[in-house]
Amino acid sequence: MGLKIDALKYDQWYQSPKGSYVGDLERELLADLMKPERGESLLDVGCGTGYFSLFFHQLGLKVTGLDSSEEMLDVARGKIKEKKDIEFISGEATRLPFPDNSFDIVTLITSLGFIKEPYKAIKEAFRIARKRVILGTLNKYSIWALYRKIEGLFTPTVYNGARFYSLKGLQNLVIPQAKNSKIIWRSILFLPSFPRLRRIEKNLSRFKIPLGAFLVLGIELSD
Repeated sequence: MGLKIDALKYDQWYQSPKGSYVGDLERELLADLMKPERGESLLDVGCGTGYFSLFFHQLGLKVTGLDSSEEMLDVARGKIKEKKDIEFISGEATRLPFPDNSFDIVTLITSLGFIKEPYKAIKEAFRIARKRVILGTLNKYSIWALYRKIEGLFTPTVYNGARFYSLKGLQNLVIPQAKNSKIIWRSILFLPSFPRLRRIEKNLSRFKIPLGAFLVLGIELSD
């Protein structure tokens, strides 16, 4: 029951003013780096309650969301009803139940920090991806990360046990698998989520500054 409550709270956070603000900026960045083509297939590893999976589906992609938590998946499945080209399945990021080159795109959005063996998860993502791998993580060198750490000293949160990444740390995970592939990156969420700062925030996001709370790597796979 505790996990069920956590799943619902996690999902409802994106409906709050702060969550909506953060989600809008995260989705905009992901769409920009992914450059998705309608009809492509995508596996969203560590999909949780399906927040990003549903966004990818809205972009015209055929989406499979995978997560190890049945409580999270129950929430995700409750959202799709009769929607086509999207499903949610149970599985482990380090042992993906698919043959090689099964999906055009593989994403791990905020899930990498909660995976005990990230090297295995990255290796699996590259194994089954045909075109692109997209990683979105929490940046250890950001104002938001500092806030999360301080918050965790007083109130237990899901981030207490999470692993935060720097740009260099994330690149070190990816490079052994990426080989000659093209790697691009961006980060966003430099400032507190005050509406009056949104214009400044969006201007900052145009530059390659590795200090935003949400750090994204896009890897275009070589043939």
